[in-house]
Amino acid sequence: MQVMKISGLLGYLDGKVPKPDGNNDPTSLWNWEENNSKIIGFLENFVDNGELSYLATDTVNEAWTNLQINTKGKVLSPKSA
Repeated sequence: MQVMKISGLLGYLDGKVPKPDGNNDPTSLWNWEENNSKIIGFLENFVDNGELSYLATDTVNEAWTNLQINTKGKVLSPKSA
């Protein structure tokens, strides 16, 4: 997922960017939630309709792990229009 690396968002996929504690830093939590949602939306464009349920998780890392396990790590490509 080169676009995630270029965008500085790869850490969300691999779990290296943990969800911040909103009590200590609400702005960081808001930013994290926005990025997490954007990446889920991005991934929705690269999976088949039958795979969308794998994205119904709290974190991109969980969704990515689900996709890798359930699709046997196949390369994701944009859905046909």
